[in-house]
Order: sequence, then structure tokens, then C-alpha cells
Amino acid sequence: MTGDLGTYIVFALGILVGGILFNKDFRQKFFRGFRGFLSQIGRGAREQNRLYGGGRREPSRRESSAPARDKPKVQHIYKQVHTSRTCETCQGSGRVFEKPSPLQEGAPGFKPKVIDCPDCGGEGRRWN
Repeated sequence: MTGDLGTYIVFALGILVGGILFNKDFRQKFFRGFRGFLSQIGRGAREQNRLYGGGRREPSRRESSAPARDKPKVQHIYKQVHTSRTCETCQGSGRVFEKPSPLQEGAPGFKPKVIDCPDCGGEGRRWN
């Protein structure tokens, strides 16, 4: 058998993807096994860290989920420093007319274009 290794790899991947897409039992078994494989990799990595970490141990999830005792009682006080007021440019509407060029200003049939107020951003209110 002469052939390229890449051809065999692509062929094997095609069979694997076809099995995952079109066979429900294979898909379920494949992903269960894949989850187990990943968990073993994680477990092995934690074990290696524990061995080479000089005895330093990180707290497990069970220990960290325990309620913390002696939490300080913090009170948050919120006060409003700035107040909103009506925008003087648009008089609270949030829309203003765009300034036309002097040539367009008196032209017959000219309609000014309405845009959002540049000062308040179209909200009609400004914060001082």
C-alpha cells in the first residue's frame, strides 16, 4: 500500500465526522468518552501541579463554596451629586434643525434637515 499519511488521516476524520453527524448512538458514546478523557486530563494536571508545587495545595470547590464567616457589614451610601435639567439648545425636544449653508437658506422649496441635538445627544436633558 503506497499512499500519503495525510490521505489516511483525512479519510479517518471523514468517517469520524460522518459517524457523529448521522448516528445518534455513536454520537452519544463518542461525547461521553470525550468528556471522560478531558476530565482525566484535568485530574492528571491537578495531580502533577500538586506533586511539583512543593506541597502547596489549592482549595477545592467544596471548601470554597462554604459560606464565609465574619463578613464585614458594608453599607453603601448613594447620593446624587449631579442633577438633570432641560437642554437649552433643543428646549427638551432632543431634535434641532441642521444649520444650512447661506446659499440654501432662502432658496425656494428648501426644507431644513432635522438632526439629534449635539449638546444633549437627543435626550432633551443635560446633566450639570
